[in-house]
Amino acid sequence: MLGGSPGNFGVITHYTIEVHRDTDHDFRKQGGMQPHGVKAVWWYNKKTVVSLLEKIAEMAEDNDMPRNYDLCVSVLSADFPVLHLVPEMDKVMEKKHPEIYGLDGLPGWPPLIIMYAQWVPFSTDDRYDPKWFDTLADIGHRQLMCNKLDEPMSKMTGEWIFRNIREFDHPYVKRTYMTSSTSLTKDDWPRKTAERIDTVLDVDLSSDLYNQCWVSCQIQCFGGKNSAFFTNAKNGTSYSWRDSTVCQTLDCFHDSSYKKLAEDWQAENDKVFIGQKGCFSKDDKRVLWGSYGDWDLHANWRTYYEDGKYQHLQKVRARADPDGTFSPNPFAVKRAGK
Repeated sequence: MLGGSPGNFGVITHYTIEVHRDTDHDFRKQGGMQPHGVKAVWWYNKKTVVSLLEKIAEMAEDNDMPRNYDLCVSVLSADFPVLHLVPEMDKVMEKKHPEIYGLDGLPGWPPLIIMYAQWVPFSTDDRYDPKWFDTLADIGHRQLMCNKLDEPMSKMTGEWIFRNIREFDHPYVKRTYMTSSTSLTKDDWPRKTAERIDTVLDVDLSSDLYNQCWVSCQIQCFGGKNSAFFTNAKNGTSYSWRDSTVCQTLDCFHDSSYKKLAEDWQAENDKVFIGQKGCFSKDDKRVLWGSYGDWDLHANWRTYYEDGKYQHLQKVRARADPDGTFSPNPFAVKRAGK
């Protein structure tokens, strides 16, 4: 069932949630440490994006990187409702930067960079490196905020959530890529990614991309051989690409009349990031449905599943759903023999 694609096998009517309690993972009474994190926000600047992505590349290229560390970088176009993300910033910004508040008292935000970094202990012996966090927090300039967090994961994960319903009230064209590359620095991925984002965010009042499109980008390191994402690859899940080092999502929201503009931007991204000359992944590794115009999963299964896994799912599908009852659209695993 897990990872079998939308609409497969059946309808879920009940599910059970297993809750992990903070007290079961609190090592301080045994002389250990509690989780530590940093949340930082910058005004958008291409150089800062490059520097942060270089840190992600370094993590991806270190196969022995401890799985305790996580780093996520987001880049958002102008007027993203940042106060949903960082409510405590409003009063501070109203005093320090009154120029961004209009006559109605509501802020009009420029493009932003948002970074989440965290460390989680898995034993009483685990210790984090403060210099790792300090280096991240000191990157770039025009920093708006940098909060250090020492609190249980149940609270810290709440700090990473975008509390608004969606980033922008527009349709969008999505791309989510996975990679197992350990040569992102050599392939100049940080700079090339920042340049692709900058084509939309660079302030040029005559640019249709700037005036009619908005980007929401989120890039996260998945870790190396120590990550649970990797070590759980053989636990029965049908999700693919478990050897991935980085996940990269680029969403281009667009005015209703400018869909082609967003599609063209994403088509160029495909050329820059994917393929033998791509700087991100030599293989096309997709994870989300609806990212591309062609919804025929069977015709494109190699971009979603490893060889053998898809064929296994086809047999499962044939047993569980022999009549194809649960096939709401072409993006579904094709039953074996059909």
